[in-house]
Amino acid sequence: MEKLKKFQIKFLPLEKVVEVSENIDILKAAIKARINLRNSCGGKGLCGKCKVRVISGKYKTRSTFNLKPQEIKQGYVLACQTYPLTDLVVEVLPQSLEVRPQIARAGLGVIGEDLLKEESPAERIYPLKPIIGVEHLRLKEPDLENNLPDVERIQLASGREFIIPLKILERLPYVLRESKWDVNLTWYIPRNYVLDISPASSKNGNFALACDLGTTTVVLHLLDLSGGKVINTKAEYNRQIMVAEDVISRIILAEEEGGLQELKVLALETINELIVKICEDTDISFREITAILIAGNTTMLHLVLGIPPDFIRRYPYTPVFKSELLVPAQEVGININPQGLVLTMPGIRSFVGSDIVAGILASGMDRADEVSLFVDLGTNGEVVLGNREWMISCSTSAGPCFEGGGLTSGVRAMAGAIQKITIVEDKLNFTTISGEKPIGICGTGIVELIAELFVNRVIDKSGNFIPGSSQRIRENEYGELEFVVVDKNESGSGSDIVITQSDVKNLIYSKAAIYLGIEVLLQKMGLDVQDVRNIYIAGGLGTYLDIEKSIIIGLFPDVDRGRFKFLGNTSIQGARLYLCSQSARQRAGEISDMVTNLELSNVPEFLNNYSSALFLPHTDIDKFPSVKEKLK
Repeated sequence: MEKLKKFQIKFLPLEKVVEVSENIDILKAAIKARINLRNSCGGKGLCGKCKVRVISGKYKTRSTFNLKPQEIKQGYVLACQTYPLTDLVVEVLPQSLEVRPQIARAGLGVIGEDLLKEESPAERIYPLKPIIGVEHLRLKEPDLENNLPDVERIQLASGREFIIPLKILERLPYVLRESKWDVNLTWYIPRNYVLDISPASSKNGNFALACDLGTTTVVLHLLDLSGGKVINTKAEYNRQIMVAEDVISRIILAEEEGGLQELKVLALETINELIVKICEDTDISFREITAILIAGNTTMLHLVLGIPPDFIRRYPYTPVFKSELLVPAQEVGININPQGLVLTMPGIRSFVGSDIVAGILASGMDRADEVSLFVDLGTNGEVVLGNREWMISCSTSAGPCFEGGGLTSGVRAMAGAIQKITIVEDKLNFTTISGEKPIGICGTGIVELIAELFVNRVIDKSGNFIPGSSQRIRENEYGELEFVVVDKNESGSGSDIVITQSDVKNLIYSKAAIYLGIEVLLQKMGLDVQDVRNIYIAGGLGTYLDIEKSIIIGLFPDVDRGRFKFLGNTSIQGARLYLCSQSARQRAGEISDMVTNLELSNVPEFLNNYSSALFLPHTDIDKFPSVKEKLK
């Protein structure tokens, strides 16, 4: 068998060099170099986001409709479709590089804030009684008359029977004697599971991490559990997006040889790098952090632990677990105290995970008499309806549009992303994140743009461009109509920022999925939307979303605007509550068991309802009286 040739690929201006075989494309080489190229199609050559320029060297590349002939002549290629034939020097373009995410302030936490005094609806419900305890023990030194074993001596002094792991037992006799029998014991209270025994003279805080392990973004909060304070916060893109954009793509990759391990490593790298940054900022050592609680969708929790997620996507959609798991941090590979615990927050079903349990917990809807809706505007688009007596949920598979994915000029919420848009007499005004030159349109910007195009009669109720309605409408090189938002001479990427006819349709599919989830749950419970007192909007997108324009496109029902409440990152809020309050932990378990999940594909009226929602705002305009009035 002929041995594969190996070549070096140097990435500029990042000055990173990797060696790869000739059968490895440039995108995989970038992943090996830990360069996060945009890649929303999973390396299939469809999205065109991983464009780079080969400065020197020979290569072979597949043809693609995402590159213009002039670009091809200048050495531009799609990284996922290009393979080295010699050593290469490759220029990484700014617009092709994922940058640090713009994280919504709500729910992120302010350094030093009192956790239980935040404005989140449920913060005041649960008393500060952490699930991790630290106890100071002064043990009586043994003698011939009192020579109880060390473990029994500890349990007698504490008045509790502990589970003590072998690794702690191995060093226990030396710790006790070197500390002169004066120690601090840290344990996981619900299971009486010992996490650390250390000399009382050493630094002994009670620190834990709350982690929102999102499909796109990972957020960490360092908590001082003794006072319920957020000490530090960090966020970064989940490195798994380098190899697969969405949950289903990651499950498929996990089924391939080596795929599950690759996804686990990428998630752990993301978490561990954030932990390093937190420890550097706070002068708190890894060893002082004795627990990390992870909330996320069911697939994310499987992947970070290296548990096969294969059957989550196969009928009847069965995960390996949904309850709280306890795994030693050393075994998982998360860099906190080696004997510390990695905890998973309980979830609901395959596509409604522990991030939604955390959201319900943080919103307080599970303790209210009135009926509320909870909507998480992510790729899965989870919706929950209910109150203290009952709750029902569904996952809508809304797709990546609300995060800027799957769109010609779509970007995630980052510096330079267009997030606000108005159109008056064909004059378009916009604002970008951080006020930088525009590089694309993020989720909130897409929602606003579609609403503005509709009310200005640039698109009709089907989402089709109306010829002659705007000078910004043109036909692109593929014969498709598109609307030019920003000319290439004014953009930060050097390319036109546009929305195509296909982009409009994709957004309509996504908004219809969310609206369908809301409508079907209401129908199942025999309720009208007017029976709903609160509509809680979770997720980073919800923090900046214009509710009026969301209703114009039919994303949300047309009800009193005062019912809408933006909660921000409820996944991290709920995770913090879980760590800081034993009663919140207990309630999360109850929520996990009480929510009934509805598979939309099993609902007979699913297709009819979905078809009706594939219009702006809806086939039945009478369901949107305020929009009907605007269109007169």
